[in-house]
Amino acid sequence: MALLFALLIAGCDETAPVDPGQLPGGSNNSGSTGGGGVTDSTSLGDPALVGNWVNRRVLPNDQDVTTIITTWVFAEDGTCARSIVTERVSTGPESILRIGRCRAAGNAISVLFLRESVPFSMTYGFPNLARLTLDGLLFDAASST
Repeated sequence: MALLFALLIAGCDETAPVDPGQLPGGSNNSGSTGGGGVTDSTSLGDPALVGNWVNRRVLPNDQDVTTIITTWVFAEDGTCARSIVTERVSTGPESILRIGRCRAAGNAISVLFLRESVPFSMTYGFPNLARLTLDGLLFDAASST
């Protein structure tokens, strides 16, 4: 588990604060609310999810170029983390790291971040062995080394 957190923190700007705010209803909510909640299970529930998954989007506009790198890390014991690094040519990188518990059942995964009282759910699937979709957004498998 320490390796999981070390990998995520290494990918974030250490000078940026960790986001302690509310996820449901907030502007950084990447999933839909609802679902059955996260139980106290010590298992993720789907071993195919275990690993690091990365989505990189480039959003060009007339004033700036923005790259958003979202990384999800799922551990076998149900621990998970989401890192969002936003890089703007004009202002540099900003990062948000959220850590919590996840539980997969069927084609949905429930996430409860630390300091949160309400979990949210995302649908997931595997178009192939090296790709994961979370609420329709495509993530590529990433090396954990």
